[in-house]
Amino acid sequence: MKARLVVLVLLLLLIMSTTTILAQENSIIIPSQVQVPTLNIKLNSIAEIKGSSAFKEQVKDLSLGQTPYPGYQRVIYRDDVIYALRQENINVGQINLRIPYQFTVRADYNPLAIDKLSEYGRQYIKSNLKYDEEKIEIETLNPPEELLVPQGKINFKVVKNYNRRLLGVNMLPIKVLVDGQLYRKFYIKFSTKLRVQVLIPKKRLEQGQSLTADLFVQRERLLTNAPDRYVSSFQALENKVLTRTLAAEQILTNDMLATPQLVTRWQKVKIVAKVGGVVVTTTGKALENGRKGDIIKVKNTNSNQTIEAKVVAPNEVEVVIN
Repeated sequence: MKARLVVLVLLLLLIMSTTTILAQENSIIIPSQVQVPTLNIKLNSIAEIKGSSAFKEQVKDLSLGQTPYPGYQRVIYRDDVIYALRQENINVGQINLRIPYQFTVRADYNPLAIDKLSEYGRQYIKSNLKYDEEKIEIETLNPPEELLVPQGKINFKVVKNYNRRLLGVNMLPIKVLVDGQLYRKFYIKFSTKLRVQVLIPKKRLEQGQSLTADLFVQRERLLTNAPDRYVSSFQALENKVLTRTLAAEQILTNDMLATPQLVTRWQKVKIVAKVGGVVVTTTGKALENGRKGDIIKVKNTNSNQTIEAKVVAPNEVEVVIN
């Protein structure tokens, strides 16, 4: 009887010893304050993990959420860690948890050169403007004072489907990706200008004035609108008049040009008819206003017939022969 009792006591001591060894074999130790260099809070970045290789491998990538932005902190509770372990079907009772009731997590990120973010935005604008890069000038107006990023591969990307005008002042939404995952989105303001050849009058010109090359000089200017808005060549002035007054040094735009009206309604006109090598002329009356090249209706004074004719010169039309 005494021998059996000794055996039971020894077995009990052995079981207790084995349990203690097991509890001490796998352990997780977390201090009250930790710093994380990565975007996600993984267990192996905040805890000292002891135990078997299989245990360490099982729990090392356990995620406790996202790391707070620099300058901020996040409070995580002991129960949050226990819950995460149980979600992975880990027997918490067999782990020595040396974790305070709550602990704080701060970001331990590296600085990223602001110039890289700005340069990405400038290159995006240049590649989407479809103009000669040498004619484009871009200034960053509000670069962030400091940009701290987690460890990992850094990439930038403009928000998908961003289609606002790129010339002038605009806010470009740029995403910062760490290992392919969105970290933060910044709105960077850029001022984009384009070097454009324009025509500028030597003096004030009045509305309705006929335009000639000697009235203008050609200059290069930095502008924030598409170049097709501006008159850039002297050839564009041919047979044109001003639609409104143009001040000296004011840039001439295409909407200020109009083709002069050569024929006025009810006005007497010369009618020219060409058949083969024969040219016949007569007189008539315009039934519509017309600019050069317009097809208008004209009444033949001699035959009293209404015909269609093309305006070719002041008070002169040519019969349209089908």
